[in-house]
Amino acid sequence: MAKTNFTKVEEALTEGLRQMTISKLLKETEESSTPKQKQAKDALSLLVASLRHEFGWFAKKDPYFIPKLKVEKERIKQLFKQREPYTQEQIAELKDLKTKIEAYKQSVAAEDSSSENERIVETELKRQKTKRFNIRDKWLPLH
Repeated sequence: MAKTNFTKVEEALTEGLRQMTISKLLKETEESSTPKQKQAKDALSLLVASLRHEFGWFAKKDPYFIPKLKVEKERIKQLFKQREPYTQEQIAELKDLKTKIEAYKQSVAAEDSSSENERIVETELKRQKTKRFNIRDKWLPLH
């Protein structure tokens, strides 16, 4: 049998792959022609999503969370219901709300970390002193 020469096929394949990579790179440059606008939209949507999450979390955790921020609940709901085309005033309000939530986080973290750990240690020490094996913790037997 004679040997088959595949050099022409291999050259055609490499040329096709080169053309595909060129077209892919051209598409990527066209898409990235407005990266600042796209990045701004992504950053703004990420900001709103994080605010929604943090607001829901702290509102469940602390019933006085909204009065501590000194903002109106209805205004926050309106901001969260608003979709993509935000005005500059709304963006400023969202950023202000983010800074208030960050300040609240820091104040809560400072209070919780030390006092809560100490409280847990104290309750466990009291509990472990009267701990008995094979007896429920909820009641002590009467003797």
